[in-house]
Amino acid sequence: MNKIIEIGIIAVGVVAIVIADVLLKKISLEASGMQAAIRHRLMFLVVALYLVQVVAYTYVFVNQVQLSTVSIIQTALYVIALTASGLYFFGETIGAREGVGILFALIGVALLS
Repeated sequence: MNKIIEIGIIAVGVVAIVIADVLLKKISLEASGMQAAIRHRLMFLVVALYLVQVVAYTYVFVNQVQLSTVSIIQTALYVIALTASGLYFFGETIGAREGVGILFALIGVALLS
């Protein structure tokens, strides 16, 4: 499989998961408990987005992309995208310790590739 296509399909899976996780955070802020969260009107969309990731990753695995390759690309993209989402959508902050932790995580991903 072409490397650009491979990365693109993995990125689609990551974007789907990030959007699903952001929606879950939104749901958790609006819901009064677990039952209300499960019954929230956006939960169906969350499940559908997780299924997008399953289909995308199944495609790359059927095309013989190594699990280690997928995990490296996925982890790097996920850390960046989900951290940015928390900052942008929920006004979360990152302290120096968290920033260093994210940097080390990305360095670790780079060393594994």
